[in-house]
Amino acid sequence: MTGIAVQFHGLWGLILGRNKIPLEAVDMSSAIHIIEADYEAVLKEKLKERGVALDQGLVKASVIILNKGDVRGVVNKKLSDGDVIHVFPAVTGG
Repeated sequence: MTGIAVQFHGLWGLILGRNKIPLEAVDMSSAIHIIEADYEAVLKEKLKERGVALDQGLVKASVIILNKGDVRGVVNKKLSDGDVIHVFPAVTGG
């Protein structure tokens, strides 16, 4: 396992009540699975308390960046000690 950090930005950090968490994972796929398992239900519940429904999952409602690059399409990328996964709420409007 590799020691990395997950940084929740913007609304996600505010709603979850934490901005940065440590995580042990070998690749992006396993890291994303852990993030979803540990934080998706909490995020949905706290949003629901505020009258907002998150119909899609945490990962689909987010932009995820590893260190400084977008990781869409590279879910099997191996992680290294000290990597940081940044999770931003996707921007919407209308």
